Amino acid sequence: MHEGRNQGGKLVVVMVGLPGRGKSYMARKVARYLNWINYATRVFNIGNYRRKLLGADHHADFFNPNNPLGQKQRMEMAEAAMDDMLKYLDSEGEVAIYDGTNSTLERRLWIQERIAAADGYHLLFIESICDDEAIIERNIIETKLRSPDYRGVTPEEAVEDFRKRIDNYRKNYEALGPADEIFSYVKVIDAGTKLIMNRIHGYLPMKILSFISNLHIVPRPIYLTSHGESMNDLSCRLGGESELTPRGVDFSNALAKFLEKNPETSPSTISLWYSTASSARQTVRPIQSHTRVQWRALRQLEAGAYSHLTLQEFKALHTKEYAMRSANRLWYRYPLGESYVDVITRLEPVIFELERSRNPVVIVAHPEVIRCLYGYFLDLPLLEIPRVKAPLHELIELHMTAYECVETRHCLVPIKNHSSE
Repeated sequence: MHEGRNQGGKLVVVMVGLPGRGKSYMARKVARYLNWINYATRVFNIGNYRRKLLGADHHADFFNPNNPLGQKQRMEMAEAAMDDMLKYLDSEGEVAIYDGTNSTLERRLWIQERIAAADGYHLLFIESICDDEAIIERNIIETKLRSPDYRGVTPEEAVEDFRKRIDNYRKNYEALGPADEIFSYVKVIDAGTKLIMNRIHGYLPMKILSFISNLHIVPRPIYLTSHGESMNDLSCRLGGESELTPRGVDFSNALAKFLEKNPETSPSTISLWYSTASSARQTVRPIQSHTRVQWRALRQLEAGAYSHLTLQEFKALHTKEYAMRSANRLWYRYPLGESYVDVITRLEPVIFELERSRNPVVIVAHPEVIRCLYGYFLDLPLLEIPRVKAPLHELIELHMTAYECVETRHCLVPIKNHSSE
């Protein structure tokens, strides 16, 4: 665990903004990113506490500031989320994200007082502001139709009620302003079109700022696949360059045909990113794309001093190393080579570019790299990443929404299972 307590590094991120501005989407993105780079992070969403403790059936009137009972109950939910958040930070947590509207200066000062009384953790406020009606409209329709608050409600009723909820919050909404300049904060305007920063300092807040500067809410799919079967796959060799087998060539052609027929992946819209390894370059050769980018960061996990060995030779000749690798696939590092954690570190610029891209992206890499990228988008615990199923000749299609990542797998060319050790 990173150093943490009493001004030593633990951080509370507080979301601010009207409903439908992408706060929860951003909160989950930031948490997912921080967990992926090994900071224990959790989101404490006040709305989830309301749904869990009071039920999800609350219409817009519940959020009216002139409703004393609703106001009292919403404050109780804020306190419940705060209590759990502080317990989390007092134990294993390193970063906690307090996700709610937090729409008045009074509420933000209350948050500061609670944090100061508990342990003096660092505070960072992130306000999402949106005046672009097209973005707001898309958020309302796409986000709230999937919201747990509107299950069993017609889309028309959900949208109408949510608009009323926004109007109720707008009645006493106070954006971050001069009175908030005692805080560290970032104002994200119109889904990242503009950023305003105040008192941002420290390693972790700067990393978060760099990350959110790449975020947007334009929906688009991401496709992940390994290269076609290579000669190294047949022999289970740990490293080195090799050409595709005939089955690998078949997959290359099948992948190109799949993308050609898919209306979301026309040559003029997709960005094709691929490893600099010869097997990946050969795989993407028949794919039509106006934007093609080679990434050295997408190369396979380096086996270092054992790159020339097959898996069976490595197991037979270096039994202690093999045992250490088997005991902890995530952290085991080959002599003069890499671990899965090292791969995650070098993939960080790829993640930033993926988040920034507004077009569909097709990534052709290697099984270890696909596992790491998949683990990021599915928000998997780090220890599960080496066990992710990433078979050859399978295309993973991912669609991100405000509440989930929807996955579809396409087996393009049947193939026997190679060792995934």
